[in-house]
Amino acid sequence: MSDHLALRERRWTGQVAIEGDRVTALAECAWDPADPESTTVRVNVADARLSSGLGRRLLRELIARCLSFGLTTFTVDYAGSNVTVDTMLQAIAAEAGEGYSLSGVTRRGIGHLTVRAAG
Repeated sequence: MSDHLALRERRWTGQVAIEGDRVTALAECAWDPADPESTTVRVNVADARLSSGLGRRLLRELIARCLSFGLTTFTVDYAGSNVTVDTMLQAIAAEAGEGYSLSGVTRRGIGHLTVRAAG
């Protein structure tokens, strides 16, 4: 099977962090196989684990996985009050040695950020 066909069969990938019997974080990526630029990334972290680095670690690993699938454009929606999203993505890019361009808007308290990997 070609890589192109393998990619078309994938529509979702994700990771879960579990501590004991509790899910403490979920990172997921979904996309339309006909439109790889439709990729949406979501990360949810339990309140007790906020600011622990867990969300950043899951997001970094998820983006690396998406890049390995050939997905290079991601949309991230987040609470507009969450100012750490931009900083977190910049740090992930620096760690990975991969350049990204960020563009976004905030409407009605929801931030909408588009992240494109440099070519």
